[in-house]
Amino acid sequence: MKSDKKSISERIKEQRNRNSQKQQRVNQLYPIVSTLGGIGLLIYTLLNYQAVANLEKKGFSTAGIVTKTTTHKSGFVSGGGVGAYVEVSKYVSTIEFKTKQEKIVQFEADGICCQGTEVQVLYNPDNPQQVIVEGEMSIFDRVKQPMGWGLFLTFVGIGFFGVAWLKSE
Repeated sequence: MKSDKKSISERIKEQRNRNSQKQQRVNQLYPIVSTLGGIGLLIYTLLNYQAVANLEKKGFSTAGIVTKTTTHKSGFVSGGGVGAYVEVSKYVSTIEFKTKQEKIVQFEADGICCQGTEVQVLYNPDNPQQVIVEGEMSIFDRVKQPMGWGLFLTFVGIGFFGVAWLKSE
């Protein structure tokens, strides 16, 4: 009887030990994933900044026409699940323009309303699919959100590494 109890308690201890080891491995993933995700977002931000800066320097400006506008709706419950349902609408427009080589190009842009509206676009003459709506946002406005998230995730990951280092001592 005592040997059965001892083996059960030993098995419980072994299971707790295995669970603890699994939790340690999961906890070691947090800093790695957070830091790599943050660095990835910072790289994306840099590449996006360079692409927009190149378009502003070397891009051709032309008029584009909004050919189609759709409304995308999404919603969420505010207040952590106890509040009201909030619905958010976003316009996504298809814009068409003609390159200097008379090629017709279409692309989608957020936040532009109303079919038939004329907008100025900047496009890359070597790759007309690289295009932005002029005057819509500054370069900084285009990169500040991914840059902020990238910095946040990187610092959180570094913080996780610091906490893990302190726990190991």
